[in-house]
Amino acid sequence: FSPDGSRAVTTDPRTLVMWDTRSGKAISFWGPPGVVLDVAILSDNRRVLLGLDDHSALLFDARTGDYLSTFLHKGEVGAVATDSNSRLALSGSDDHTAVLWSMSDGRRLQTYQHDNPVRAVAISAEGSFAFTAAQGDLVAIWDNASGRRIHELHNGPNHGVITARFSEDERLLAV
Repeated sequence: FSPDGSRAVTTDPRTLVMWDTRSGKAISFWGPPGVVLDVAILSDNRRVLLGLDDHSALLFDARTGDYLSTFLHKGEVGAVATDSNSRLALSGSDDHTAVLWSMSDGRRLQTYQHDNPVRAVAISAEGSFAFTAAQGDLVAIWDNASGRRIHELHNGPNHGVITARFSEDERLLAV
């Protein structure tokens, strides 16, 4: 779902459809360049960030179908998220990293290292914090300005965290 709830994207491995949630009608259809593993609709309801099996996170324009940016990893990208201003993207990969990206110029801003594939990511509304959860490994909150891990959510292995979301005021996290 888009941040304002007016759009939704559904996908199977090779097709995406954007829907108008008010009317229930399909707005557009696409065939992405790889198998889609995760989707995030940006706040403008126009751009979509995809996590793909081809080792990339792909930003594209849902109206024109134009590819805008590609963010590369060394493994499948199974988790993606953006901040509320669509300035930052966060991607989690089978390469054992989560990477914070600048959406304006594609720069890698921070890399959060894990010992296993990263399965879930979230970024706070203003982009101050990142959440990452790796398979059977670390579940943590990171400070995006410094790149430091500021909190581990538990001492044991991750037993299935698959999604998380920060509150709008960046004070709470639901896992």
